[in-house]
Amino acid sequence: MNKITPSSVSTYIVMLSWFLFAGAFFLRRRYPSGPSVKSDRKARFGVLLQAAGIAATWIMRRNPQHWFISETIDVPLHLLAAVISLLSVWLVMAAINALGKFWSLSARLVEDHRLITTGPYSLVRHPIYSGLFGLMIATGICVSSTAGLIVACGIYLVGFSIRAGREEALLLSQFGASYEEYRESTPALIPFPTSLRRH
Repeated sequence: MNKITPSSVSTYIVMLSWFLFAGAFFLRRRYPSGPSVKSDRKARFGVLLQAAGIAATWIMRRNPQHWFISETIDVPLHLLAAVISLLSVWLVMAAINALGKFWSLSARLVEDHRLITTGPYSLVRHPIYSGLFGLMIATGICVSSTAGLIVACGIYLVGFSIRAGREEALLLSQFGASYEEYRESTPALIPFPTSLRRH
């Protein structure tokens, strides 16, 4: 029988978080799909890279004997991974709920599109991608090799820059100065202390 350790518990929590994310994604409330007024198909390449980065954390597994973290730090690090994964799932769920009918897997704007800047969008401009990044980091802490986690982060961030850049170009073309002001005051991926202090 396998011994229950903090690292195994955190791994189970991270896996549960991925299941919760899938549930939020597939079981979300469905809205009638309105016609797109603007879209960008090239943004899909960014999503594919983000998915490749996440996959790398699971594929590039580590040998426990070669983990670069000492046992003293290993336990709190795994506990941190569990907390990050749960907060990340909450962020994704809150963002999907805040977007409502404006959420789409593709980069597009629909009729009567509204700029959402409340809820998790007051913390970061791309909270769904922030949540996925957090889940990826938590996964990497639990199962990835050092190189695997570094590679995964690099791939994900390149994909994020492509996807987010395309989405923001659409929003800027639609909302102009309003979006520019929002972009200047709100971080893209990681909340700054100043954005957290507003809440």
